[in-house]
Amino acid sequence: MIARVLFAPVFALVFAFAHFVQADFAQVNVYGQPLTFCAPGTGFFRNGTCATDPVTDGGVHTVCGVITTAFLQNQLSNGNDLITPHPEITFPGLKDGDRWCVYAQRWKQALFQGAGIKAVLSATHIKTLEIVGMSLDAFKDFGI
Repeated sequence: MIARVLFAPVFALVFAFAHFVQADFAQVNVYGQPLTFCAPGTGFFRNGTCATDPVTDGGVHTVCGVITTAFLQNQLSNGNDLITPHPEITFPGLKDGDRWCVYAQRWKQALFQGAGIKAVLSATHIKTLEIVGMSLDAFKDFGI
């Protein structure tokens, strides 16, 4: 409980700072077009898009993924609990069928471990291609 009280203000400051630098970085999808909406409350900026910031978004929340139970279990087994809600950081906990901006490296990890999820291409940030080391043509195989 003490950790929640101490860290909630830190998260709030990071998110507030991030909003100032967001405009300086191209927020486009894998096609080079403006990002489309992914889901309510998702994304590093919690604005519903997978917009990122090269300075403050350490996890690079750039893949708009369609969540599956297999992905959730895979991430849990890798120490990334996406199931448990954390209201102190406005994280609702995820379930099968949700759309959510996930870390590009976690998306790639799940893919190589047999629990990959589809990416919503129009809502996935172009930075993803660099992070996962794929061309657009290759990435399209995993997209909708």
